[in-house]
Amino acid sequence: MNFALRCRSRVSVFADLVDYLTGAESLLLLSSDPGIASTGNTPVFVGKALRRRETTLNASKLSGSSIFHSDADAISGGVVIGRAVEVGIIDWNGKGAFTGSADSNKAGAVTLAANNPLSGAYATPDAFGRVALTDTGGSAGPVLYLIGPNPACGLEDNPDVTILQFEKQTPPAGGFTLPSVIGGYSQGSLCYTFEHQNVFTGEIVSNGDGGLTGTVDTNLAGDVTVKSPEDGKYAGETNGRFLLTFGTATSPIDALYVVSPTQFYLINIDGGVWNPLVRNTHQ
Repeated sequence: MNFALRCRSRVSVFADLVDYLTGAESLLLLSSDPGIASTGNTPVFVGKALRRRETTLNASKLSGSSIFHSDADAISGGVVIGRAVEVGIIDWNGKGAFTGSADSNKAGAVTLAANNPLSGAYATPDAFGRVALTDTGGSAGPVLYLIGPNPACGLEDNPDVTILQFEKQTPPAGGFTLPSVIGGYSQGSLCYTFEHQNVFTGEIVSNGDGGLTGTVDTNLAGDVTVKSPEDGKYAGETNGRFLLTFGTATSPIDALYVVSPTQFYLINIDGGVWNPLVRNTHQ
């Protein structure tokens, strides 16, 4: 049985793992080796393994659109200053080329999707489902491991420790509209090991006509707040990228990317968060 792993660690090590099966196609992983705090190279990580469902691998396995999100350290002058996150849309042509765009937030420095186009080429997957990407300029991009047609996990060869996940987008006929997001959703932050960790969970309800309400529980480096209300509005594009405003704000606070009517991701785009997180929202 073949699995694609999605883990995060600050060092490259051989590690012993504790595995917990969560179903026929997935398991959770935790490193079980003792850390060595005095060296600063503590090999501690947690992640997930997903069963690769494809046995025949070729360029056509990347076709249509994917929503992706990435998480990394924001590094300046060799020092970690916060978290860098990105959420976007990639369109695969099934023949080795891709285009797309993404919103990124690097420790509060935001680049909007309109100013962050993505394009390049991808290689034919090898026998392990490994796919190497290059950008239009020929520079090496992320390396992905396919889970199925379009879903993949991957990483970039950089000191920021960037990890990515791609999910197959399922747009309705005619594209996404306001009613594409409707009903109640559970939400939680996607987070990885980081100093001054910020995490949250909650629920959000969409009326299908551009209105959102909900509550969140947050833990900001130990400062806990329970049942903070959220009240917002959303409007967007047929490709599944929506813009959200909350409260009395007049400009967008978050970008919302729809994977399907039952799932979407949120990323802060107003630059008001130095340690941004991606929200996974799911029915």
